[in-house]
Amino acid sequence: MPRTSNDIDYVKWKDPRTKTAKEPPLKPWPMPEFSPLPINDWYDPGEACVTPGLNRHNPMALFKLFFTNEIMDKMVQWTNKYAEQH
Repeated sequence: MPRTSNDIDYVKWKDPRTKTAKEPPLKPWPMPEFSPLPINDWYDPGEACVTPGLNRHNPMALFKLFFTNEIMDKMVQWTNKYAEQH
């Protein structure tokens, strides 16, 4: 009797002991130097409390306070690497 199946849904059993290990996760890059954002103790409801000289009505200026070009480059690298893997 042959050792094959005519069942179209049949999936061959794989031994879990022969499974290959995943690649180890990437090492995180070192933390950048941190300098706190100087903020006056003045509170105006509805307005962003940021450093003087920064246009608080400019969304891009506020965005760049938190997401530097270096962080954006890293996010692009991670996104492209994820796209290659999947």
